[in-house]
Amino acid sequence: MLLRHPSTENVIQWQYTVLCDEWALDITGLNARMELMAAGPERLNQVQWLALAVKLKSDMASVGPQMSRIRRGLERWTLFVNPFQRINEITETLEERLKHLDTTPPTLPPSEARTKDNRRYMQRMGAWVGTMANARSISTTLRMLAPVLGESFVNLLIFMLVKPDVRKDQRRYDDLLRRQIDIRIKDLSLFCSGFAKPVDGGCGEFEAFHRLMNYRNDLLHGNVSPELLRFDEVYFDQRTIPLFKDEQNLVHRMVTAANRYVEPESALDDLKTVRAFIEYLISCLEPAVGDVIKFMMTDSALGWSDAKGRIGSIFKEIPLLFMGDKHIKRASD
Repeated sequence: MLLRHPSTENVIQWQYTVLCDEWALDITGLNARMELMAAGPERLNQVQWLALAVKLKSDMASVGPQMSRIRRGLERWTLFVNPFQRINEITETLEERLKHLDTTPPTLPPSEARTKDNRRYMQRMGAWVGTMANARSISTTLRMLAPVLGESFVNLLIFMLVKPDVRKDQRRYDDLLRRQIDIRIKDLSLFCSGFAKPVDGGCGEFEAFHRLMNYRNDLLHGNVSPELLRFDEVYFDQRTIPLFKDEQNLVHRMVTAANRYVEPESALDDLKTVRAFIEYLISCLEPAVGDVIKFMMTDSALGWSDAKGRIGSIFKEIPLLFMGDKHIKRASD
């Protein structure tokens, strides 16, 4: 206990020793588990350990009131999931998968190619169709998540920086969160502390993000529009013979069309748009406030204290400590 750092960044969080005659019982709270070690004249067997556990549990009932009194005097924090960090982690994972997909279609062998060459082409073609389906799934997911990532950051800013009088008034706070996203963003400096300048609704980063939000609505609701979703035209001769304006592999044409408007390039561009928008919002903050936001936005599990009315980073570095990372920052609230 003398050597522990005064924060949650410890492999051993607490340790006590109970002395009784010739025996000493060490009780240690590790991040991974709680350990009990007994030192005395003899080695305890499994039956004795079980008897000790039963005795400790039964003894708790006799000190229930004291335990309750002590618990009430402890500082209470509510741990909750950081939605922005979780969505950001998902988008980064999908982004890496998408970047590693090779969506280049196979080259059609010449007409005089041998049978085994045609067979290899068909195998490569099947693999390409599967890759395109994978790219379609990831890109569609990213194009849906990118606007959500931006909005979750806006909501994180509101939760962390909203002025005390707004936070205490639940109706005003709920009304702020229910506003249209563009109005909510423009009003950030009115309802939140820590802004060095108001958000400019006419700047490029804001307008690009707003267009992204509007497009997300069509994608999310699956709106059907031949004009907005068109990718080609086909003509028919004798009612069943398809004719196109250009000549290309029909399989390539249809598989590529299935990925239209959810191309990997479009999905990656959406992420760039959202990240530029987030960087712009941070630039509107006072430098010290911006540093805190950057620290908090990477924490997966945040803490909230009702008594203090404040948010905190409680266990951010624990996974790094468990992995033995030597290059860590001090968590702070």
